[in-house]
Amino acid sequence: MDVKISQLTKTYPGGIQALRGVNLEIGTGTFGLLGSNGAGKTTLLRILATLLKPSQGRVTVDGFDVSDRRQKWAVKQILGYLPEELGFYPSLSVSEFLDYIATLKNLHHPQTRARAVEQVVEQAGLRSVTRQRIGTLSGGMKRRGGIAPAPPGGPKLRYVEETTPRLGPERRGGLCHPAVGTETAVGVDRDRGDRRIWDQDHRPGGRSRRTPAEAPRWLAR
Repeated sequence: MDVKISQLTKTYPGGIQALRGVNLEIGTGTFGLLGSNGAGKTTLLRILATLLKPSQGRVTVDGFDVSDRRQKWAVKQILGYLPEELGFYPSLSVSEFLDYIATLKNLHHPQTRARAVEQVVEQAGLRSVTRQRIGTLSGGMKRRGGIAPAPPGGPKLRYVEETTPRLGPERRGGLCHPAVGTETAVGVDRDRGDRRIWDQDHRPGGRSRRTPAEAPRWLAR
């Protein structure tokens, strides 16, 4: 899995430039993207997730161009994206929401869809709230629910905004793990305090089960 960014620029109406000439390569593993408010982190992730077109430059995910109308659908099939603001359906239960997302992922056979839902429930630690309405969940549980919807077997590529405020260390440490099929994970946070939390998770004696060698590599400092 690789993400290649070449001379990426994004300018919004009114001449507001969010990104200018960004060059970056992201390979297999867990990566942390650190930047202050207004630094262009969300804009970058939205482009990587095929939700926003760049003004200039090129981005490929596993060789697929995210700006190409046909190729971006191949990217969507391997992608899991958790934005800062979640667009849930508050009246649905957790299991109903996951079943709905599985249908959108082209899992139309009832048994196949049920197995996929069961898998993501276990991965995200949602067993205790599967029948609970999403609108009644805590902020942390909603974040877990946002991580859960993914292609069967887990997304090969995962983007997560604002990982530290509401995700516990086990969830942060498990964003990228071969056991669930995720090869590359990019977590986005705002400041050095967030970075210290990530690093603490991966130090010997820290709270995560992952090893120090699997600690996130920082794309911005």
